[in-house]
Amino acid sequence: MPVAMRRYLPHALVGFMLLIALTAGGVGVAMGVARHSNAPVLSVLRYANEGTSQLASLDPATGFDLNTRQAAQIIYGGLTRFGPDFQVLPDTARTWNISDHGRTYTFHLRSGVRFADGTVLTAGDVAYSLNRTLSHRFADQSGAFILKNIVGASEVTSGHANEVAGVQVVNAQTLRIRLQAADGSFLAKLATPAGYIVPPQAIARNPGGWSQTAFGTGPFMVSRWVNRTAVLLAPNPHYWGGKLHITGIDMPLIPEPLTAYKQYRAGGLDTMGSVHFPTEVLSDVRGSKEFHAVPRLETLYLTLNETVPPFNDIRIRQAFALALDKVAIAHDVFNHFASPTDGMVPPGIRQYRTLAASSYSPLHAQELLAQAGYPGGRGLPPLTIALDESAQNASLAHELASQWQQNLGVNVAVVPYPHKPYLSVLSRHAYQIAVIDWTADYPDPQNFLSQQLTTASPNNNGGYSNATFDRTVSRADVMSPTDPRRFQFYEQAERLAMQQAATIPLVNQNAGILLRKDVHGLSLAGGQLLASDWTRVTIVRSGTQ
Repeated sequence: MPVAMRRYLPHALVGFMLLIALTAGGVGVAMGVARHSNAPVLSVLRYANEGTSQLASLDPATGFDLNTRQAAQIIYGGLTRFGPDFQVLPDTARTWNISDHGRTYTFHLRSGVRFADGTVLTAGDVAYSLNRTLSHRFADQSGAFILKNIVGASEVTSGHANEVAGVQVVNAQTLRIRLQAADGSFLAKLATPAGYIVPPQAIARNPGGWSQTAFGTGPFMVSRWVNRTAVLLAPNPHYWGGKLHITGIDMPLIPEPLTAYKQYRAGGLDTMGSVHFPTEVLSDVRGSKEFHAVPRLETLYLTLNETVPPFNDIRIRQAFALALDKVAIAHDVFNHFASPTDGMVPPGIRQYRTLAASSYSPLHAQELLAQAGYPGGRGLPPLTIALDESAQNASLAHELASQWQQNLGVNVAVVPYPHKPYLSVLSRHAYQIAVIDWTADYPDPQNFLSQQLTTASPNNNGGYSNATFDRTVSRADVMSPTDPRRFQFYEQAERLAMQQAATIPLVNQNAGILLRKDVHGLSLAGGQLLASDWTRVTIVRSGTQ
């Protein structure tokens, strides 16, 4: 998240994106720990945030793209979090009970949890945060969609109620949440930004600007934003997990991944590649002990604006899909650092059968275009492809335009946007073709299908709407995660959507992350940097261990 989506990580560098490259079968690489507790420690972790020159709001209710989550995931906490081995772990909740056939969750909070300003966390603060995410003001954001199964959620998002009936404060340390139907992913959803807990008093003091100095119950808090070019994070002095060894995180916003790579090589960064790694330098880093490459739980795809001509015609959508050689895209644009795909759900989710990339058929594409009344592309209106500006995205868009011109006779202009305006373009459906890179919020096909393509979903940027698809995924959404039919329904729905070219999946990218050997206590899993315990993260000069 271009990683451009409103999704778009708790104490571990995990989360919507980080957190969510959480695959049950992910690959993990331990980065080590300091050998001597009295070793000299460097105070600040220099953590590159590639692919953007600005961040959207750090308010969790607005939903996060991957760039923004790099900071948010270590500022806020929720009732639950993801661990490095991808299971759901307690966060501010110490324990919980599930009853009523999986429809009622009772959470018992840890004692002594405080926000970064010293305010004691209560169940009322959790209820406030959930009600705020589901409020009418934020009803069009992804968090409201993720939590829609809570009893009374729809009344609040529609503006007919102020509080969610299914969220009950039992006492200061106990919260009860009732669901309309069982949901095997609910605890995972609470570990995403939709479940982040925000400070009510800080919001009341400064409703319009509180997130500029954002804080929560996570290990860090915003110290300051530097002219929108960097975010500086300081330790939360009241972090319930204990005292941190590092004294801050400097997170520069670097639009071009190649620039971040050069800064890393020059000694100016401790890690880079968590969002974007420049594939043109792969030959330089392969074999390096500081370079770590693993599959990412992510799909790069095209969304077509189906609300207006010409892509409201299924034949034209299918033609544009069949005209793309995805194997060539993986080779030429991503330097073999990605795998071609025809499906929305990426490999890595156990027992889910992903769709292979076998759809390239220029002749059939030409026939469909002619059937739609545009033989050889003649008569089509001027077409554009929008993208989140970066060198790799530009290379991808030009490759797509070249293939469409060669195989369909269609000219498509490339229109890049800065990151924040691009998010607005998507949400307003103000495009014809757009590039989207979706990294999972939680490791489940629901996140790639229900959240992306259901008619009412705010992340359904292309406007795809099919009643059969909606019924099928809705049925799967409320099944037990152990029910073998659940994945069968998702697979059925995915095949239907792809046959109708609801989107055009392109590739599943790998993650490439450079991490200095001086940094200890971080690990790599599912394509993301993780910290199981931020109090154990240190930075030690080589040769002093």
